[in-house]
Amino acid sequence: MNELLSATIPLWAILAYLVFMCGVQTMPRPTKRSGAGYVWAYRFLHLLCMNLALFLDPMKKLKTADEEVR
Repeated sequence: MNELLSATIPLWAILAYLVFMCGVQTMPRPTKRSGAGYVWAYRFLHLLCMNLALFLDPMKKLKTADEEVR
């Protein structure tokens, strides 16, 4: 476990992560006329982003709403 915590993350991986997160955030919300495939992709990619964010910062799971405001 210590090896995982002390490992250095390559710059290309950080940049790829940021580009992916930004790309997903720019997706327009599905409308009633959106196809089922787009709705699925929208939900899947946003869920993936959320899980990646929780994986990279596990303390987010433990924060309460009061702590986030500070």
